[in-house]
Amino acid sequence: MANKGYQALQNALRPGITERELQLHYENAVLMAGADKMPYGSIVGSGENAAILHAVPSKKTVASGELVLSRCRC
Repeated sequence: MANKGYQALQNALRPGITERELQLHYENAVLMAGADKMPYGSIVGSGENAAILHAVPSKKTVASGELVLSRCRC
């Protein structure tokens, strides 16, 4: 299930998408694959937010060439 989520996140990743939208792509794919719930909030941070260990996904948009950190489970 996690692989489906990470594939959805990778497919959605592009400049202009928000961290929150990436989180939703991941979690939707995992839930559609059969997970009952997410065990904890997914971590997605880009640019400076990628340096925050437990980044809370925000409305920050991903810029071209920025590092994106994700830590998600199902």
